[in-house]
Amino acid sequence: MALAAYQVFLAHLTRQRDIVVGAVLQGTGPLAPLRTDLGGTPTFREAVRRVDWTVREAAAHLAGPPDRLADDLCLPRVPGRGSTFQASFRYDLSHAGDPGTSSVGTDVHAVLRADGSGLAGSIECRAT
Repeated sequence: MALAAYQVFLAHLTRQRDIVVGAVLQGTGPLAPLRTDLGGTPTFREAVRRVDWTVREAAAHLAGPPDRLADDLCLPRVPGRGSTFQASFRYDLSHAGDPGTSSVGTDVHAVLRADGSGLAGSIECRAT
């Protein structure tokens, strides 16, 4: 649900309906590009369903790191920027204090952490 909220936030902020966010899928290490169509006027419940479907599909088809996907799609390389996504999301269940941020080469990076008493989070935006 948190990833859906983040993607809805990005859709609202950018006025785009085709949102791609890099996120670590359960059991994997690298960020996977998660592309969700938020076109139309979906309710938040519908947005959650769409993001859930996106995550399930990505997990089923995860073939390699995003850089390989970028090469396969012949996407241009821009130094200092990701080729397949400019926003990333990390949900941390480690219960280890301040969520902090960790720049991963994206323009916007969100971290959400369960801290034992609730959730804490942060969003880091890179100036361009």
